[in-house]
Amino acid sequence: MKTYRILGILWLVVNCIATVTVVRTLLLPAPRTTQPLYYGLLASFLLLDLIGIVAGISLIRGAKWARWFLGLSAALLVFGSIVQVVVLRSWSMLTCAYGIFGLVSAVILLMPKRYVVA
Repeated sequence: MKTYRILGILWLVVNCIATVTVVRTLLLPAPRTTQPLYYGLLASFLLLDLIGIVAGISLIRGAKWARWFLGLSAALLVFGSIVQVVVLRSWSMLTCAYGIFGLVSAVILLMPKRYVVA
């Protein structure tokens, strides 16, 4: 159970940082040609991050739905990191850190509880 609390705290921090980043990005002017798509994507990322904050707090308290939501969010983070490396053909230290964190989190959160040590 301690493992889930630690992961809940880490996901809470990651989602808080992502929320602040999205809000700061919303304050910048959008490209004129893709303005509705730009704001729509940022709004969906903001909604996912806010739900992630609630899920992180719920995971600390022991909710089962939070394990599944954050596990799927971690899998999405790994997929996004792989796509970014393939499309941009460059390795960023932040991309690697998020990818490894997402992979480890997805394995721990989506694995049945009886197999988790600690």
